[in-house]
Amino acid sequence: MRKEYVILEVNEYNQLTADVSFIKTEVAKLREALGGRVNNSDEWISPVEARELLGVGRTKFFQMKSQGVFKFSQFGRKSKISRKSLESFLKQNVMS
Repeated sequence: MRKEYVILEVNEYNQLTADVSFIKTEVAKLREALGGRVNNSDEWISPVEARELLGVGRTKFFQMKSQGVFKFSQFGRKSKISRKSLESFLKQNVMS
């Protein structure tokens, strides 16, 4: 394997290590907030997948989301929906 070297000025190196440290801290906070689960596709799904599962359009989906019908996690403009919460909602609303 060929080795490659990168030469940085001291202030660039210090900024890089500070950035890496900051990222590690933020990732640790996110893991703690999610109970140690990060991006587990079985537990959290995209809004598009959730709409498909529910069989509703975008407007109805966001109404349901704002009413607290199901649990979701949001970071900035990105959100993930709890699959368990959706499944529970569907089970509670089964028509015979």
